[in-house]
Amino acid sequence: HNPDSFGYLEFSPGPSVFKCRNVQWLARFVLAQIYQAEVQFLMNVNLGNGTYGFFQDLLMPEVCSIDNACNLTSLTMAADLVDVE
Repeated sequence: HNPDSFGYLEFSPGPSVFKCRNVQWLARFVLAQIYQAEVQFLMNVNLGNGTYGFFQDLLMPEVCSIDNACNLTSLTMAADLVDVE
């Protein structure tokens, strides 16, 4: 159950030129990926063992994977677009 990744449904009286878009969606999505990777890193005794990781630590496939609701491709793309440390 991951409500942070649920989409939105727009009800309108008819066809519209404008689409309902949430400008916060991209930021929320990327932050959810970081959160899932941090939780995995923190709980892994071989990696974080109770400590938070640096951003490059979160880009490891053992930390960010679909199995723990983290999309490594999206997180890597976000890392290329912004300066995250």
